[in-house]
Amino acid sequence: MSKRTPGKWVANCVGISGRHDNPTDVYEVVSADGRARVCEFVSEGDALLIAAAPELLEALRQIADMDYTRAATNCMGHDAVMLARAAIEKATGQ
Repeated sequence: MSKRTPGKWVANCVGISGRHDNPTDVYEVVSADGRARVCEFVSEGDALLIAAAPELLEALRQIADMDYTRAATNCMGHDAVMLARAAIEKATGQ
């Protein structure tokens, strides 16, 4: 798996697409410093979710690093840890 673009990402509206009777805003996601484009030509909802990915991954890593013994005493906590670990694996390919 290739390395991801580091740092925080932001979503920017870059134009309008579609027919004149049904225009759609088009977004790109770039690194916060503007030096790297992560993706382009996506909907606003997708762009916002993609832009949040680095922060979401960090939050999941913190959940996954929770004291497993303590989390196991709380079924919901255990489930959250397992879901976080699965999402990290999907996001990182590991």
